[in-house]
Amino acid sequence: MSPTPKRAYRSGLRATQAEATRNAIIAAAGVVCRAGGWSNATIAAIAKEAGVSKETIHAVFGTKVAVIGEMVKANVAEAAPGEHFLDQDRPKAISATVDPDRRIELWAAYLTEIMQRVSPLMSVVRAGAEAEPEMAELYRALHQGRRANLSRVAQSILGEGGSKTALSVESATEILWPLASPEMFTLLTGVGGYSTERYTEWLARMLREVVLAPKIDG
Repeated sequence: MSPTPKRAYRSGLRATQAEATRNAIIAAAGVVCRAGGWSNATIAAIAKEAGVSKETIHAVFGTKVAVIGEMVKANVAEAAPGEHFLDQDRPKAISATVDPDRRIELWAAYLTEIMQRVSPLMSVVRAGAEAEPEMAELYRALHQGRRANLSRVAQSILGEGGSKTALSVESATEILWPLASPEMFTLLTGVGGYSTERYTEWLARMLREVVLAPKIDG
């Protein structure tokens, strides 16, 4: 009997185990960062929470910065391998919504959910950025990626009626980038006392008033 199927099985099992270990480390990093912030975010603490050795974390990710970066990305939204999260069913359904006001409401709710997950983690990255150049680079890179994602959201918000508004996609992205940011979410909910529902309503109102403002001819 050919040994090939057995080898393929073992290879598949190893790949599954490796993915499970990777996911466990990412989840552990989230627990550690939420519990103790940047000062608690050590490889040793993450390894203990994940039930693995520090050497395993270094073998899988290389550096603490890489672990934290993947942790933040994993908390944005679930996506199938090779699929951008904005290509999933829910964002696609939002983009397909015909009524512009309703489309904005749905995007505001979706973005708020992301902010709830990501804001405390980005606070850790921001604190680390003040201490380590590599973390500062990660902080910039994450915001650049966020801007690229929000450009797609801006395109969806403008939709078919984009030519009737005062803004281009780029201009709408410039506005959306700070409004739907972890920093703004933290400011309004953590300092301003907004509930998540109030933040969602505020974001939707701002988008209606600014992004969908009509052009003024002449």
